[in-house]
Amino acid sequence: YLAMTARISTDSRDRSFVAGLRMLFGTSAAVAVALGTVPVGAWLMGREAAADAYLGSAALFALIGTAILILVGRTYREESAVVLAPPPSVRAAFASLAANRAFVTLSLAMMAMVVAVTVLNKSVLYYFKYFLGDESGGQLALASMSVVSGIAIPVWMLLSRPLGLRGLWFLAAGLCILGLGIFAAVDIHRADVMQLFLIGLQVAGIGLSFVFWAMLPNTVEYGERHTGLRVEGAVFGLAALLQRIAIGFATAILGLGFDAAGYVANVEQSEETLAGMRLTIAFVPLAFFALSCAFMAMNPLSRGTHARIVEELERRGTSPV
Repeated sequence: YLAMTARISTDSRDRSFVAGLRMLFGTSAAVAVALGTVPVGAWLMGREAAADAYLGSAALFALIGTAILILVGRTYREESAVVLAPPPSVRAAFASLAANRAFVTLSLAMMAMVVAVTVLNKSVLYYFKYFLGDESGGQLALASMSVVSGIAIPVWMLLSRPLGLRGLWFLAAGLCILGLGIFAAVDIHRADVMQLFLIGLQVAGIGLSFVFWAMLPNTVEYGERHTGLRVEGAVFGLAALLQRIAIGFATAILGLGFDAAGYVANVEQSEETLAGMRLTIAFVPLAFFALSCAFMAMNPLSRGTHARIVEELERRGTSPV
C-alpha cells in the first residue's frame, strides 16, 4: 500500500499531496475509532457491556477496512510507459538500498526523529503524574495532540510548496529544538501550560513525519538512477522496519534514563530523581532532533533534484509512469 505512492505519480508535489492526505485520513480514522468504538459497538450489539461493545466495533471496523483495501486493490492501475525489469534478488535489492544515499540519509533522519518524538510522547503521562500530580491532564494532552495533528497536516502541505521538503524539515525540527530548549530552561508547573507546550511540539513534529513520507518515494528514482535498480517494495518495507526499530530504541533510552535517575513506579519521586527524569525528557529529544537535521543536511534530494532525475530517467526510457 505504501509502495504504491511511488507509482501514482513521479511528480514530487503530487506525492507530497498524497502523503499529506494519507496522514490526514489516518489521523481522522484514529479519532473516529477513539470516539466511536464504545457507542457504535454498544448500538450494534444492543448491549452496554464493554467486551460486547469492543467486539461489535472491531467486527464493523474490520469489515469496512477490508472492503476499502479490496476496492483499492481492484481499482488501482499502473500506466507504465515501458516494460519493467524483473524484480531483483533480495541481496541485490538491499545492496541497491545501501548505495542509495538519499534513502540512507532520509532513513537515518527519520530514525532520529522517531526516537525524539517517541521519548517525548511516552514521557507525557510520567510528567503529568510525577511533576504536576495530574494524571487526567496527561490523558487530555495526549488526546489533544492527536486531534491537532489533523489540523496541522494541511498547513505543512501548503508550506511544502514554497519551502521545499528539506527546507520544511529544518523548519519543523528547528521549532522542536527551540521548544525543547525553552522547556529545559523554564520549569513548567501548570498542567494547562504543559498541554499547550506539548500541542505546539506536536504541530512541529507532525511536519517532520509529513516530510519523511513525502520524500521517501523520491528516493526510489534516486536509487534507480545511481544503481540501475528500482526497488519500491524494499524501500518502503525497510523504512517501516527501521521506524519500528527506532521506536524500540527510544523506549529503551527512556527506561534507561529514568532508571539512572532512580525512578521507582507509583511512589513519590525525590527532587534528584525528578531532575534526572527531566533531563531525559528535555535533552534526549533535543539531541535527536538536532541529529536528524545533520542527517537531512547530507541528503542529496535538494529542491528540484528529483524532477531532474525523473527527466533523465524518462530520456533513458526507464521511468515506470
